[in-house]
Amino acid sequence: MLEIEYFTGGIAATNGYACKTEETSFLVDAPEGVADWLESTGFTPNALLLTHAHFDHVLDAAQVQERWSIPTYAFAQPTPELTLEAMLGSFGPMAIQPYMVDHLVEEGLPMSFGGLTFEILHVPGHSPDSVVFLPERSPTAFGGDVLMQGGIGRSDLPGGDGKLLLKGIREKLYELDDEIAVLSGHGQPTTIGAEKRMNPFVRGSRP
Repeated sequence: MLEIEYFTGGIAATNGYACKTEETSFLVDAPEGVADWLESTGFTPNALLLTHAHFDHVLDAAQVQERWSIPTYAFAQPTPELTLEAMLGSFGPMAIQPYMVDHLVEEGLPMSFGGLTFEILHVPGHSPDSVVFLPERSPTAFGGDVLMQGGIGRSDLPGGDGKLLLKGIREKLYELDDEIAVLSGHGQPTTIGAEKRMNPFVRGSRP
């Protein structure tokens, strides 16, 4: 059974998810402040999963790596273009501490660690490196900023493509079971079925 707690932090109110099973634990995304929160709760992650490299999702990535010496899984290595580094000055004195991705994930290739296996969906459009992590035997999708409760990720940022994002949601996420919980980078949890019925930006082909 997958136990999940979440933290929301940083200028964009970004969610990070601390998850554990009987065998292992992991963190999905690293918003600003999540490292201190993990320490305050006594949670020890064994891996860091990044849904994409936008700065609000990786500001604490280096701290998490340094404090717990854990591997990081993501679709691509960080670059100034993927992290949107040029935008940081608009939000005050922030800087992304350098971090490295230890394991590059790829759609169609299962990802495994600590007795857990994940299916990977690559859904660009919000960011070129956006992926959705689907843990085996758990009706959960860690989707970053692809699909959210009543919304979708922005496509007007560098590297964005609105048509590509909508296509990926319809052809990949909306083909998943309606009961799957979508844990997004911002806002409250939702389900695939709820978004297919109610999402004003992209409705499902089936009721």
